[in-house]
Amino acid sequence: MDQRATDPDILRHSLKDNPGPEDYLFLFFKNTPTSQAAGKEFLQRLGQRTTGPDAPTSLATRDHQLTAWSEWGITDKSKLVRLKSLFQPVLVADGESDILMPVENSRLLAEHLPDARLHIYPDAGHGFLYQYAVKFGTEVNTFLDR
Repeated sequence: MDQRATDPDILRHSLKDNPGPEDYLFLFFKNTPTSQAAGKEFLQRLGQRTTGPDAPTSLATRDHQLTAWSEWGITDKSKLVRLKSLFQPVLVADGESDILMPVENSRLLAEHLPDARLHIYPDAGHGFLYQYAVKFGTEVNTFLDR
């Protein structure tokens, strides 16, 4: 089984019914001063949002996501072979220190997709898109405009 599914620190932070800022910082941002500072800035921005808030997720949703997350580590080479038949362009992005979906998975995905563009963000974890919001948004727009 994938180490992520049994890592006590990851489980302790991800299985809380009411996660707090320290949990989000641990799970989504690399444990460096710059990444943690970016995480705190993101949490402040998130708290300032007054219109169009996202609907809260349920514990059942969290549990389904954790099941899918745990099962992703079980290698099924037939699924990788099937990726070769997807010819539409795909943007694959990740943080170089993602503890929830390791960057090796993103590299593997991009390697098996015929028209993939891979971008790995430095000093970042699973929350790379929040840490590099403007840069990632620009990259998404550029990718969609091509």
